[in-house]
Amino acid sequence: MHRNKKRIMLIFIVIAVVSGTICFWCYQQVPNDLSEMAKNVAENKLEFKSKRSFGNDRLDVYSFSLEKMSKDMKFKDLDEKFKDKYENLIDMMKIDADEKKEDVAGLCKQIAKLTETDGTKYMYVRYGEIGQMSKLYIYNASINKGYLLILEI
Repeated sequence: MHRNKKRIMLIFIVIAVVSGTICFWCYQQVPNDLSEMAKNVAENKLEFKSKRSFGNDRLDVYSFSLEKMSKDMKFKDLDEKFKDKYENLIDMMKIDADEKKEDVAGLCKQIAKLTETDGTKYMYVRYGEIGQMSKLYIYNASINKGYLLILEI
């Protein structure tokens, strides 16, 4: 009887270690939200967090500022591709807003104001074959202000 308790305890310990290892490994496979510029971020704040849907679906918005610009950050001038992606994400954010409509409207105005400021650039990053996670960075170096819109499906 005492031996069975030890076996059961040993089985639980092995299961816990294996589960912990698998969770840690899975966590390492998913990129951090600001991973493309993590070393250079001075401040960041989660401005909008969508309701979580089926699976990992989410649309989150961060504001950020940088300590310095790095050469490996591939920001581009705003163009039609940017406009399409930006409008898509903003529309989705407005739909998801529900009870936070005023807050979301204010945030959308702030982001729009940044996109209208001279010198604002963007960087678009996609993870997964079908675009399971996409990130749209919008940043203006002269005022050191940016937003990151993350869509994960």
